[in-house]
Amino acid sequence: MDTDKALKNLVSNCSDEFGWVDNDEFMIWLWWFNVDEFLQGLKSIFGWGLFDDGGFDVRVIDDNFVFNLYDILSCYDCDLKEIFQQSEYKH
Repeated sequence: MDTDKALKNLVSNCSDEFGWVDNDEFMIWLWWFNVDEFLQGLKSIFGWGLFDDGGFDVRVIDDNFVFNLYDILSCYDCDLKEIFQQSEYKH
């Protein structure tokens, strides 16, 4: 499976809420019990290099962990704006 399709499947399967909140913020809201599956999925797609720079920021709100996928994948050859088109995935 190619990277774009794998990422789209991962996001769709792990999160019930996601989308563009700004031009450079593609947010994903995960229930606590989906965080491990999501992180393992990212590692299987992009490798352990995700954590090379000391990890990434995550917001914790009420029952969710909120990830900015645009920020997390900014150094990878992955065009989130093409995979999740802003007009279709506006939050």
